[in-house]
Amino acid sequence: MLRKHLLSDTGIYHLYNRGVDRRNIFEDNEDYSRFLSLMFLCNGSNTVQRGMVSSGDTTFYDRGENLVEIYAYCLMPNHFHFLLRQRGDNGVSKLMKKILTGYAVYKYERRGSLFEGPYKSSHIENDRYFGYLVHYIHLNPLVLSTKKDNKDFARQIVEYPYSSYGAYALGLENELLSKETIPVDVCEIKSAEQMISIWRQAKEVRKELEK
Repeated sequence: MLRKHLLSDTGIYHLYNRGVDRRNIFEDNEDYSRFLSLMFLCNGSNTVQRGMVSSGDTTFYDRGENLVEIYAYCLMPNHFHFLLRQRGDNGVSKLMKKILTGYAVYKYERRGSLFEGPYKSSHIENDRYFGYLVHYIHLNPLVLSTKKDNKDFARQIVEYPYSSYGAYALGLENELLSKETIPVDVCEIKSAEQMISIWRQAKEVRKELEK
């Protein structure tokens, strides 16, 4: 895949992609679970063997050396977001190739392309941008809210099972994350209401992120 810029060793990046024609890439719980299993298994220098993903608990496999450190993620019906640090040469490219190829093979019955093109990436150059990206990624489920009030918004964020929010705000175990090396203390944000309030005050950053 051609990238607009070279990904530096140990650089922090926001990665994202969506389904072709904005179609759903996740259609049921099995799809989400499959992708999350791939995120864990593919984040390593060892080869992912056929059958590993469908074997149930994938955490006991020896993945080898991690390719990246994942700080935040959110899987939405027609797109996904990752916030991560590359640990070595081509770590991001290797990870994404394994994940997207594995998931496309799993969804083999689909004719044509599953994703709209190569995944997109943006380099995170300062702590402020990093912090707001954590909010941005975790607030994605707001679009699924049926009501437009803060209480419903907060419930949607807290109860959404396919993001890393619960690991930070609720202390839930998450084998995908490298929280111990995160460069910004996002753990201070304890509630979804607080995160929504902070985000609504950050209009300029929001405009930048949503371009």
